Amino acid sequence: MTTELASQAMKGLLPLVQFALGPPKREPAAIALRHALTERSWSVRLVESVAESADNGQVAVMAHAIVPALRQALAQLAAQQRRLDVLLELGLAHAAPAVRAAGAPCALMKGSAAIAWVYPESAWRQRRDLDLLVGERLPEVRRALLARGWEDANDPRLGQDPHHVRAWNMSVTLGGGRVSLDLHRHLVHSPWCRPDVDLMLASRVEGRAALPVTAPADTIINTAIHLIGTGFHEPLKGWLDLLRLLPLVSPVELRARARAHELVTGTWTCLGVLGRWFDAPVAEHRAALGRPLLGPLLDHLAAGEHATPERRPLPRGVAYRLWPRLLKDLRL
Repeated sequence: MTTELASQAMKGLLPLVQFALGPPKREPAAIALRHALTERSWSVRLVESVAESADNGQVAVMAHAIVPALRQALAQLAAQQRRLDVLLELGLAHAAPAVRAAGAPCALMKGSAAIAWVYPESAWRQRRDLDLLVGERLPEVRRALLARGWEDANDPRLGQDPHHVRAWNMSVTLGGGRVSLDLHRHLVHSPWCRPDVDLMLASRVEGRAALPVTAPADTIINTAIHLIGTGFHEPLKGWLDLLRLLPLVSPVELRARARAHELVTGTWTCLGVLGRWFDAPVAEHRAALGRPLLGPLLDHLAAGEHATPERRPLPRGVAYRLWPRLLKDLRL
């Protein structure tokens, strides 16, 4: 290996070395925001930077509603997000009759499911789009939405055949804005975990929204899949979903669902972050899952106190490839 190639290799390895061996990064504004949102003490001298963290974490509406010291700083942003939420709810109401007419099992997931279970109003849980789990009936649901005025908006780079893609995006213009709806056949691009979509659909719950929603345990698992699948480079809102959903699910139920979806290691690790970031009571749920073989190492690597739980921030592309591999359940 030439000196130049060796230098390039060392430069590429440096972020991983710092990630594994450096001290945990602490970001005061991120820590203060988490304290504020869970009614723990924090320094109001950080208001400006905490408000910026709330914006970046996509929790501005919630923070505006429950943290008096942030109301002035977040007023305009919260109003803007509330208008977007009204548009999304309008889109859901528009799509629901068509989806129901298709007769396919379906369930709202991710943020829309969390809203149905643990938020007092939909705007508290900021969303950019709607996510609907439909499994193998995706083509039928798509046709029903096309007949209702929705249009295909899928990125051709992600696949052009609705019979084979993991997810298919559709959109419609309503009230002067564009609403996006993702139809999900599967939840992961590669089998680093194995979500049982049929089980999620069979366990869907009616009556809490315009369409059925995933059950609380499945919503936890789905949220954890999304957090891990993006290398933990996700806004704070997803972690707050986990925090609020966990009391609805018993340790035994969470263990059963984590095993069914092959996400025991990932769920255990995410609960460790909840315990540290929010002082959440996670011991019983973690004990029910059982400590993974690499548990101490995973807690070490997920000990960050900044925008992500990474011990030291990793480049997004590196994190995207690394964390799903680290948190894959071992088959012994």
